[in-house]
Amino acid sequence: MSNSAHIGIRSAIKALLLAAPALAGGRVVANRRRPMAAQDATQVFVYLEDAVATRGEIYGAPTDWRTRIRIECVARDTAGIDADSNADALQTLVAARLLTPGALGLLVSDIELQAIAWTEDEADTTVSACQAIYSAGNRTSGNVITA
Repeated sequence: MSNSAHIGIRSAIKALLLAAPALAGGRVVANRRRPMAAQDATQVFVYLEDAVATRGEIYGAPTDWRTRIRIECVARDTAGIDADSNADALQTLVAARLLTPGALGLLVSDIELQAIAWTEDEADTTVSACQAIYSAGNRTSGNVITA
């Protein structure tokens, strides 16, 4: 059984963030819901949001996609640095990796950062999250969604 091209993009992003030196001490997970473990200071969550197709005029022509990925960087207060700043700094590292031309190889034609939002955890005021939405362009053949 083959996965969709979109799952492939999410997996490649996770692998990129885990490449040495791994971000968040290697605590990068895909489509797993929070909470972050109490002993961890940082964690990155990679979510596949949606994918919108633009089809060619001719039946069976390649399909162009805009696949949206949400990356949530979660961080705790550390010695002298608040959680907002820690989450923001981690998201900056994520963006640097993702927005490097060619970082995801031939899986995507381009990737762009669309939005960033900062939130505090309502249950734990020492935890904050910085969420970013990325849009990746990719193409599939004919009437299939696999790469």
